[in-house]
Parts: sequence; structure tokens; C-alpha cells
Amino acid sequence: MPVTSKTSDKHYYSQYPTGRHQTGDIWFNIPTLGLLPKWPTCSAIVVTPACDLQNGKTDTIVMIPIVPLSHTITLPQFIRHLSNELKGMVTGIIPELRNSWDLCNADFRAYARDTAMRHVCGQTQKESLNRFVELISFCESTEQRQSLGMAFISPARRMDFLRKIVTNAFSSDLHFFPRERESDEFQTIAEHSVGLLRYIISYPVEILDDAQMATELSWKQKCQGFCDLYRVAFQDALPIRSSRLNQSVLVDLITRLTSLFNRIGSEDFTPACVDTFIEEF
Repeated sequence: MPVTSKTSDKHYYSQYPTGRHQTGDIWFNIPTLGLLPKWPTCSAIVVTPACDLQNGKTDTIVMIPIVPLSHTITLPQFIRHLSNELKGMVTGIIPELRNSWDLCNADFRAYARDTAMRHVCGQTQKESLNRFVELISFCESTEQRQSLGMAFISPARRMDFLRKIVTNAFSSDLHFFPRERESDEFQTIAEHSVGLLRYIISYPVEILDDAQMATELSWKQKCQGFCDLYRVAFQDALPIRSSRLNQSVLVDLITRLTSLFNRIGSEDFTPACVDTFIEEF
């Protein structure tokens, strides 16, 4: 019988990589250029193919942002998860919401909130609808998502939610990164985090080349020679490369990244079609 090997967080990273840029290099103080308003800068991992980096075939370095898992509930993926948690309960009380259900859509949230508040029903159902209205407010407020998000999920489901994230089974566009165990002022991933595979960012190689040779003081001076966009983005903090994802786990990240985009896809069935097909079984 084949033996399936397991890994632990201790085997995830190599500290203080040296030499040329490599696939799997992890940096922090990388600007997000407005892609992630909550994070002007973040940690990021290099996903440019190794041969391109080693042979000078590219002028840019492609990176995946890495953000703390504790903030994952501010992301659209989490709203969809909460939405699915309550869809069956709410549409069971208000069937007319079923076909247009989309809590990520502001127009639907406004319509659903108004419909739920006007709906006449028993006390138990009314409590459920009040919870639903709270969820709509939650979806529209980043601050509330941060402080209240997990309150909308039962403890058992909460553990399942976190387990799926850690095992990369929650969403195809999230990738889990355990926190680095080394105690260091340049700890790139200080807490358990996720890579956002759909939020790819890219920077000229020479900027990160310069960053490796710079000090805090010389970096501010160096930034004055950048174009306006990069000068504003980089001038507040020196990007630092302090770790590298080990090859054994890097393969899984690259495989998941490429499979996310290496498909054509097709339109999904409408919710009404899905319900019809299920009933026909």
C-alpha cells in the first residue's frame, strides 16, 4: 500500500534566501496599488516561472498577495459562504428571494432587506429574518465583518469553515500559508494567512533588485527616480525578502494557481433551472 507523506508548518519555509530571485520568494511591504483597499501593502509570494527569472527572460516579477487569515472574513469569498449559510432558511420563509439570491449584489441586498422587514410571519421566523437583516448590514460594513463575521456561523460550522481553509478545500482561489515559527523582526508571515490567487500583482524586476541592495534611507532616495505610480507606492516602506516557500509545497501552490486559470468555463445554470432539475429527480 502506498504511503502518503504529511508535512508540518516547520517544513514550509526557508529563512533568509540569498542570490537571485526565485519562484517561491516571499516578500513583505509589497504595495497592492489599490487592489486591496484594506491592505496598502502586504506580504506576497513570487510565482514567476523559475526559468524566466534565472535566464533573464522577464522584465517583471509576478506575485500573489498574502493576507492574514483573521481578515479573511472581509473578503467576498466569505460573504458568499455566509450567504449560503442562510439562503435555505431565508428563502424558505420568503420564496420570492430564491431566484435573484446574490448577497454580493448591492441592489439585491436593498431589495432583500426591504422585503424581509415588511414580511409578516411568526415570531420564530421573524427572529430569523432579523438575523438576515443583520447579515446584510454586515456585508456592507468592513468593520462589522471583522468583528462580527464568525457570529453568523454556528461553532460546528465555524470549525468546518476554518478546517477547509487550512486544507485548501474552501475556495479554489485561496491558498493557506501557516505562520512562520521563527522569531524575527522581519517575519514575513506573522500569523496564519491566505494567498489571494485572483489578485495577481506585478512589478519591474529592477525595483525589487534595488530593494535588495537598499537601506531604509537609501530606499527613500531611490524611490525619487521611479515613475509617479511606483514612487508613491513604494516610498513609505522598503520591500524585504526574508523567506522562501520550500519546493515540496511550492508545487501545490503553482498547480492550484495554473488550474484556476487554465480553463475556458461556461455559464452556470440559473437558480431556477437548478431547482427544476433537482425536483425532477
